[in-house]
Amino acid sequence: MRQITASVLHWVERIGQQLLSGKQESSAAVRAQAGRRGSIRNCLLASWLAVPLASAAEARAQAEPWIAPPAQQYQYISGNRFFYRNIPADAQDPVVALTESEQSALLSRKIKAIEILPAYLNRIEAWLLDSQALGADLAAWLREKPLLRRSLLLALDPFLDRPAGALQVLERLRNERPELCDRFPQLAVAAAVVHDSPLALASARYFLVWGVSEAQWPALPDYLDILDVLTDPTNRTLVLRPDKLVWPLLVHVVDCDLPAEERVYAVKQFAPIRENLQSLYDKVRYDYNKLDHEPSLGDLPYTIANLLNPQYGGVCVDQAHLTARVMKLFGIPAVKARGDSRHGGAGHAWTCYLTFQKGWGWADTGRYAIDNYWTGTIFDPQRETLFSDRALLMDLDGAVRGFSAFEEARAFARMASALLRDQPEASWLLAQEALARNPFCSEGWRLFLAHLAQDRVSDSSVQAHLRVLLTALADHPDVTLAVLRGVLNRIDAKDLKRRMDLYRKAQNLYQKRPDLQLRLAEAQASELFAADQPAKAVEIAVAAFERNVEEGSLC
Repeated sequence: MRQITASVLHWVERIGQQLLSGKQESSAAVRAQAGRRGSIRNCLLASWLAVPLASAAEARAQAEPWIAPPAQQYQYISGNRFFYRNIPADAQDPVVALTESEQSALLSRKIKAIEILPAYLNRIEAWLLDSQALGADLAAWLREKPLLRRSLLLALDPFLDRPAGALQVLERLRNERPELCDRFPQLAVAAAVVHDSPLALASARYFLVWGVSEAQWPALPDYLDILDVLTDPTNRTLVLRPDKLVWPLLVHVVDCDLPAEERVYAVKQFAPIRENLQSLYDKVRYDYNKLDHEPSLGDLPYTIANLLNPQYGGVCVDQAHLTARVMKLFGIPAVKARGDSRHGGAGHAWTCYLTFQKGWGWADTGRYAIDNYWTGTIFDPQRETLFSDRALLMDLDGAVRGFSAFEEARAFARMASALLRDQPEASWLLAQEALARNPFCSEGWRLFLAHLAQDRVSDSSVQAHLRVLLTALADHPDVTLAVLRGVLNRIDAKDLKRRMDLYRKAQNLYQKRPDLQLRLAEAQASELFAADQPAKAVEIAVAAFERNVEEGSLC
């Protein structure tokens, strides 16, 4: 066996010394077995694995971002302060998911789920009318625009959006920019669900940025000004035109916060490099003075020109902010993200953006691979929540690959969630419909786990969904780890062969994700210790460490 790096050995020995000192007397037998089979280092590693890993795995499972929907909204107040608004865990969807006759027909297979969708859209409209968020005149106008109507009604989140505010935005567009609604219906939907809250644009702007007073920022623009730039037929600088994008992507364009003078400057400076805007990240000189809370910018205006001035510059959050904002101006969906390195430190910020150079996909700038920023947190301007960047990109992947299927899956998942507690059979049927239409639907996988935990999913269905996870979702391994935990809970703990086979299949997905390899190895080794196979457990754990010695902290 190849020798593990000194840092890992030191860490293993430190844990082992604590165990050998008597803090974990129950692991003595395991230490003895492992010691007979290998070196003292393997013995110490065995001691560490024998007890703490199960509880560590449980703690991480509880924090898994893919399982639970957002529990808080993140809203800007003033003076670089944010307010967290809790979302009631028991909140009920105000729209009836299925009528009794629909449910009966659906369960008896007399109708298909897709046949229920028109009636469901009508119920969403009726709720908006009854709540007086939607006026009769605007409702009639929307019925004349079926594609706009369908997308808007299905886009509104009943818990996190403000329907009255969204429809006020739409009413304004109808009156002041009627041609926009006709030519760019998806852009109209994105504007409605983002600018339904007067706080959304400010929250998106100030997210992550620090060391800048509110007085240093330029005034926020009117969202109509941004929409005018994006829809101007004479604007030849756009990299992506809004009629080529759908609302889930455009949500990350219409939150551009650049006022007129900043927009003019950005177009003049960056139009020549608009195909390479990711390079802007490195054009902001890193200001080490800011790390000491004495930014070189001082109290000067927080503008593009000043950030690019080598006398001032900024830190990673400023680099990410500038890059994302300029990308949005040129029509490119982009977000700021923040994450922690496995090596510790104060965290880091980068920019995620939509790319089309080798087909549609997602890329990063400033996410330095050497520092292992595997996951990040972004701000979702529609729902005003903090979200996993990996979860967001999986959802958007589904929207890019097939938008009609994305919308249908979103509707079926919402209906299934509403029925989960009282009508589980119908809920499971609709959850399957959601995942069949769009395997990238994260809410569909959350529902799969919920039904799996209640033993409502057949073995054949479990296997079918596992095949989807291991193939179609190979580029989104985070969700596979979350679902894998649920599937393993379904398999008898004594059926070690079947469980280990599943672990091996999952490991094949994580070749580019050392963090997930190590987490999976933790759980696998813990199971082997519980099955009285310490030598095999040590072999798996040490192999994972050897493959990922540059991962940094393993605690």
